[in-house]
Amino acid sequence: MRKSVLAMAVVAIMATGCGSTEGTDAVNEQSSAVEQTSEQAAATEESSQVLIEEAEAEASVAATEEATGAATEEASKEASKELSNEASKDTSKETAKEAPAAATSSLKDGDYDTNLVPEPSKYFSSYVKSIEVTDNAVVLQGALSQRDTNTDFGYNTYTFPIDANTQFLSSGGEQAAKGMSKEEFSDYISSVIKSGLGLSIKIKNGCAVSFDIYS
Repeated sequence: MRKSVLAMAVVAIMATGCGSTEGTDAVNEQSSAVEQTSEQAAATEESSQVLIEEAEAEASVAATEEATGAATEEASKEASKELSNEASKDTSKETAKEAPAAATSSLKDGDYDTNLVPEPSKYFSSYVKSIEVTDNAVVLQGALSQRDTNTDFGYNTYTFPIDANTQFLSSGGEQAAKGMSKEEFSDYISSVIKSGLGLSIKIKNGCAVSFDIYS
């Protein structure tokens, strides 16, 4: 009887010991699984953080490049504008230096004289820099004087309107004045513009009545 009880106790103890070992193994397996899952989650979080940082860095580089490009383009526009303004100022100064003070469309009725020389001298106060014959006017750049009033007119651009009745003449000495066409007058005055000959202009009713090249 005692042997049977002892044997049963031994079996119970053995059974209890086996159950305890299996429980411990199960706990250990669950703990390992939890640790593995935590490590995977940590790795995933770290990878996501790296991707976020890389994306932020790329966005920062792109924004910097865009800002730099915009600044460079704006600077280039400003530089071009300044160069254009400077060139315009220089051109305006040069034009103002070379051009006559102001254009005069017509003069009062009367007789005017000038000399076919390119610049004034002690012999000639009036002179002609250039003269052009157009369809409806003779444009003279130079200085002239009004015979009736002995008034000197300084260097300027003078426009003398002409019409079909305007006479173009050449005279000198005792010979009668010789008439010519507008085209002949244009060619002739171009050939004698530095000769020292005189040029007389008569204006009536705001229109040039005659141009006379005389000696």
